[in-house]
Amino acid sequence: MRGADVSTTVAFFGPEQYRVAFDRWAKDGEPDPVSPAILEQQARTRNSDRQKKMVQDTNKLVSLATDLKEQVEKSGKDTITNDAARKAEEIEKLAKSVRDRMKD
Repeated sequence: MRGADVSTTVAFFGPEQYRVAFDRWAKDGEPDPVSPAILEQQARTRNSDRQKKMVQDTNKLVSLATDLKEQVEKSGKDTITNDAARKAEEIEKLAKSVRDRMKD
């Protein structure tokens, strides 16, 4: 019953008042029913955001790689333009970023 009192009070409290009320409630030794659900939702949101960013970055990688390939094919045998070198560096940085994000 005590948990219901806290949740009813939360609607009228600001963040600091909620923290104080929750601390009092948690000191009674009852488990925290809200925390696991909140943590799970936050984890899902972070994973979703990370996935969206990885998809954007990999699409950009494909685009940059395609552009670089076309530039290299158009240029002479021993000629590399500054733009091609810049794209190669950008591809390298973006690939590292995607790889690091996949490890997280």
